[in-house]
Amino acid sequence: MLQLLRDIALQGEAYRKQHPEAKTLPPVYPLVLYHGKHRWRMPSDFHALIRPPPEVLKPYVPQFRYALQDLSPRSDAEIKGDVLTRLVQLALRWIFSDQPLEHLERLIALIDQIADRDTALQSLESLLRYDVQGTQRVEEDDARRLLEQTAPGDPIMQIWRST
Repeated sequence: MLQLLRDIALQGEAYRKQHPEAKTLPPVYPLVLYHGKHRWRMPSDFHALIRPPPEVLKPYVPQFRYALQDLSPRSDAEIKGDVLTRLVQLALRWIFSDQPLEHLERLIALIDQIADRDTALQSLESLLRYDVQGTQRVEEDDARRLLEQTAPGDPIMQIWRST
């Protein structure tokens, strides 16, 4: 909650610098996207973190909540939406898997369904960067082998070879 409050304040400061003539700030939609091994158990209301203040101080304690998208209890089948939505949610959900290469293969198959070539390439690059560099759970050589196993005529392989 404190990190979220800091982020909201930083967004407001950045907006003020970019729009010094503005009299108001744009609305902020605080969203927490969680993909841990266990369910999210933290309160979503800032007041839950504050020791109950005397009645006279309550109006002065910041009040905000955040929206939570907890991917941890969802089954793979429950993750729905367009290809990019599913790709992101499944990548986050599977990041702690004990079968990272199998899941990477399934994610590459999802990328293959993206019609726009540039979007597919950007998604592939982001996914590989996340899995190989970000988590250090997939070796670069293993990821390369996995991509090379993709049939030469598959669109995703054509994208990979063109880079």
